Amino acid sequence: MNNPQQSDWFHGDSSQPDNLSASEKYLMLVNHMQQGFCIIEVLFDETGQPLDYRFLEVNPVFEQQTGLVDPVGKTMRELQPAHEQHWFDTYAQVVKTGQPIHFENQAAHLAGGVWYEVFAFPFGPATNHQVAILFDDITARKKAEAALRASQKQQTYLLKLADTLRMYADQPNMPTIACQLLAQELGAIRVNYAEVKTNTYVVEHEYHSAGLSSMIGQYAISSFRPNEQTAFKAGRTVVISDIEAEANVTDEQVAAYADLNVRAFISVPLLRHGKLVVVLSAIREQPGPWQPEEISLVEETAERTWTAHERARAEETLRASEQKYRTLFDSIDEGFHISELIYDQAGQPVDYRFLEVNPVFEWQTGLQNTVGRLSSEIAPNVESYWLQAYHQVVQTGQPIRIENYNQATDRWYTAYTSRVGGADNRQFVVVFDDITERKQAQEALRHSEEQFRMLVTASSDIVYRMNPDWTQLHRLIGTTFPADIQDSNATWLQTYIPAEDQPQIQQLIQEAIRTRTPFELEHRIMRADGTIGWMFSRAIPMLDEQGTIQSWLGASSDITARKQAEEVLQESNRRKDEFLAMLGHELRNPLATVSNLLLVLELTDGTDENLSYPKAVRLMSREVRYMTRMVDDLLDVGRIRYGLIQLHKQPIDLVTLVRQTVEVAQPLYEQQQRQLSLALPPYSLVMQGDETRLKQVLMNLLTNGLKYTQPAGHVWVSLELADNSALSKQALLRMKDDGIGIAADRQEAIFDIFVQGETTLDRPQGGLGLGLAVVKQLVALHDGSIEVRSEGPGQGSEFLIRLPLTLEVSGSVTTGPSISSSAKSKGRVLVVDDNQTLADMTARLVELSGYEAQTSYSGADALLVAQQWRPDMMLLDLGMPHMDGFEVKRRLTEQPWGNTISVIALTGYGQEPLKAQTDQAGFAAYLLKPLNLLRLRELLRAIMPPGNSDS
Repeated sequence: MNNPQQSDWFHGDSSQPDNLSASEKYLMLVNHMQQGFCIIEVLFDETGQPLDYRFLEVNPVFEQQTGLVDPVGKTMRELQPAHEQHWFDTYAQVVKTGQPIHFENQAAHLAGGVWYEVFAFPFGPATNHQVAILFDDITARKKAEAALRASQKQQTYLLKLADTLRMYADQPNMPTIACQLLAQELGAIRVNYAEVKTNTYVVEHEYHSAGLSSMIGQYAISSFRPNEQTAFKAGRTVVISDIEAEANVTDEQVAAYADLNVRAFISVPLLRHGKLVVVLSAIREQPGPWQPEEISLVEETAERTWTAHERARAEETLRASEQKYRTLFDSIDEGFHISELIYDQAGQPVDYRFLEVNPVFEWQTGLQNTVGRLSSEIAPNVESYWLQAYHQVVQTGQPIRIENYNQATDRWYTAYTSRVGGADNRQFVVVFDDITERKQAQEALRHSEEQFRMLVTASSDIVYRMNPDWTQLHRLIGTTFPADIQDSNATWLQTYIPAEDQPQIQQLIQEAIRTRTPFELEHRIMRADGTIGWMFSRAIPMLDEQGTIQSWLGASSDITARKQAEEVLQESNRRKDEFLAMLGHELRNPLATVSNLLLVLELTDGTDENLSYPKAVRLMSREVRYMTRMVDDLLDVGRIRYGLIQLHKQPIDLVTLVRQTVEVAQPLYEQQQRQLSLALPPYSLVMQGDETRLKQVLMNLLTNGLKYTQPAGHVWVSLELADNSALSKQALLRMKDDGIGIAADRQEAIFDIFVQGETTLDRPQGGLGLGLAVVKQLVALHDGSIEVRSEGPGQGSEFLIRLPLTLEVSGSVTTGPSISSSAKSKGRVLVVDDNQTLADMTARLVELSGYEAQTSYSGADALLVAQQWRPDMMLLDLGMPHMDGFEVKRRLTEQPWGNTISVIALTGYGQEPLKAQTDQAGFAAYLLKPLNLLRLRELLRAIMPPGNSDS
C-alpha cells in the first residue's frame, strides 16, 4: 500500500551488522519492521472456550495500524468490547492445534474498520497459551481488490499471486517469482524488485525476457532523474508511457534506457515511516499508455510482495531466534525455569507452577518431572522467602537478584528473576546458579579472617591507610572516624585535631616520617557531633625495597570512655584519699586525748591536782561521744545510700522538736562562745516523721553552724509556714549564720559525701564531711527538700529545709520524754554480754542511774539468773557465741515468768534489717553500742516508772 508520508527517507539503514546477537537482531527486526507485531496470551474459561486475549508485547507499528493505545497488559475486550468473536476463535485454534495460520479478515471496530492480513503462530510452550501475530493493514489493498474484482483476469492474477506468495513464503527467492508472475500478466520484458539501503537502489530480485541482460546490482539513487527522486520520496507511483517523449530527458539518459530495452515503465515506491524501502518496476520495450488497471496491478503486487517478503523474514528471524534461545537455555551452565504464581482468594501467593525448565535445572536442584507441577508437590518445605520474592517481581515488574539458601535442596543459589509479560501476567522467569561451593569457600575464608577481624574489632575502631606525608587518608575498616580525605591540599589534622594539640602532634608526625618509625599517641580529636573525644592512634610506615615510605597503615581506637572513667576514678581516688586522711586525723585526735588522759592518770595515780578523776572521765566521755558520732554518720550514710534505713513515722510537733534540740545544743554554743537564737511560731506545726532522725538533721546543722562560725559568731534558727498561710502544707526551717560562707562553685557539692567547706591541713573545724550528706538524704526520706544560700566566702550561709505538714492530726502528738539525771525509783536490770568488762561497766551505769543490776556472761547463765532473780528488764547482747540473743529471747518467752521481762536488744551492728528482726522477735527496744546514757535512762524510766517497781 502506498504511503505519502515524507521524512528522512534516505537515512534508513536496513543493513544489520554481523556482530549483533540473535536477540539484538530480533529486537531490531521487531521494532523496525513495517508490519504490526504482537504476542498475546489467549484466556479460556473452565470449559476451554476462548474468553479474551491479553497483549504481552507489541511493536511500534501495532498502535499505528490498530489505533489501540498502551495495549500491553490489557485484554482486547477491555480495549474494544465490540471486537468480533471470530478473532478470539481463530487464535484459540492456533493455541489448541499448535499450527500456524494465515488469513485475512476485517476488524470493523478498529481504526474505523480495517482489513488485516494476519499470520499467527504458537509462541513458546503450549502451556503458555501464547500466540505471535504478524499483520498488516490491507484496507487499501482490499479497496483495490474491490475495484479489480470487475476484471476476472485481474482477480485471477491476484488469487494466483496470493497463492504463489503463500507457496513460496519460506523461500528467499519469493520476490523473484512474484516479478515473473507480474511480467507474464502485463507482457513486460522486465520486472525489478529493488530494496533501498543507505541511499542505494539495490536490485536483488528480477525477471527479464530471454536474451536481455540482467539488472541485478546496486545503483545510486542520485543517478535517477530529479523528478523521479521527488516522486519516490513522496511515495508517488511514476508512470512513463514513452521515455523518449518525456521532457527533461537527456540524450545520454535515453541512450542508457535504450541499452536496457526500456521504453515505457511503471515504478511503484513503498514508504514505511516516511522512508523509502522498496521500488517495484515493470518495463516494456515498446512505448504505449499504461491502463489504470495495470498501474493498480503493479501497486498491489508491490504491496503484497513486500508484505509477504517481510513477513517471511520476520518468521525466519523468530524461528532462528527461538532456536538460538532454546539452544542457549539448554546449553548454559545456569538453571532456568519459567513458572506461574498461584494466589489464594485473599490475593496472597501460596505456590507456583513450573511451566518450562532447562536440563541444568534438574541437575542443580535434583528435581525431576517438574513441568506442569506445583512447587509444593515437589518440595513442600520451600521457604516463604522465595514466594515473597517472586510475588514482588510479578507485582512490580522490577527484576531482582536474589542470593539465599534453599532448605528443600540444602543448597545456596543466586537467582535473577524477572516478570514475563505485562502487569496482569503472573508468570516469571528465573535464571539461577548453584553457589554452594562459593559460599563454602567464602565461609572458609571468613573463618580464616575471623581472628584478624576480631583483633581489629577488639583493639580498634578504624583501620586506615595514609599517603607518605599524611595529607590523604582512606578508611579501610570502621565507621567512627572522619570521612576519607583525598584532597592532597587539605590537611585533615587541622580539621579534626583541636588547635592547641596540633603543634605537638605535627611534631611527632614529622619525627615519625623522618625516622621512618611507628607513630603511637593518645590524643584528643574533634568528633562528628562537635564534641571532643580521645583516641589512641598507631601508624606503621610501609617501606619499599629501598626503604622509602610508600604509605602508612594505621589503627585508631576511641578511648573517650576510658579517659572519662580515668578522670572519674582519679577524682574518686583523690576524694577517697582525702577522706581517709581526714578519718585518720579525726580518729587519732580523740584517741590521742583518751590515751594521754589515761597515761597521766597512770603516772599520777589520780593525784594530779590539774586532772582529777571526775575531770578525766568527763574529758574522755566527750572524746568517746565524738568518735561515736563519726561512726554513726558513717553507718547512716551507708544505710541511706543502700536503702537500708527505715523511718518510724508518727505525728510530731516540729515546734516542740526544734525547741528541745536547740536546748540540747545551747550549752555547746555557750561553751565555744557562739550565740544561738531561736524564733518559733505560737502554734503547732505537725508532720508525720521519725523523731530521732529529724533531731539528727537539726543537730547536724547546729553542729555545722558551730564549726563554721568564728568566736562571738551568731547562728539564727527559725521555723515558720512556708508561705505564711494557715492552709500551707509545708514548714520552712531556716538556719542562718554569719560564718565563713560558701563559694558559689561549691554550694552544690557540699551535700556530697566527704565534702567540707575547708580542706586545709590544720582543719580547724574537724569532722568527716558526712553531716550535710546525711541531712540531705534524711530530709529527702521525709519527702522534704534542702537548699543552701551564700553570697560567698566571708558572707555567711543559710540552710532552708522544707518539710510536708499534715492539716489534721488524730491521736496524741509525740514531744519526746523528758530526761533527768537519774531515776528516783528502783527496778531490777539483768545485763547479758559475753564481753565481761563491757557487761560490768553497763551494769554500773544502770546502778548509777538508781536501779539494781546483775550481770551474766552467756546466754545459758542469763536464763538461770533470770529464773531465780526475776528482773524487770534485760539488756541482752545479740552477738554472743553458743547461744545468741535471739535464742535467749525465744527461750525466755517460752517460760510463763519470762513474758513479764522487757528485753532490750544490745548490739554493735547498726544495720536496719537487724533492727526490723528484733522488732519481729518481740524485743521492747534496740540500743547500739556504745550506750547513749540519755537513751538508756529514757528506756529505764519508760519500762520501770516510779512507784511500779517490785524491788
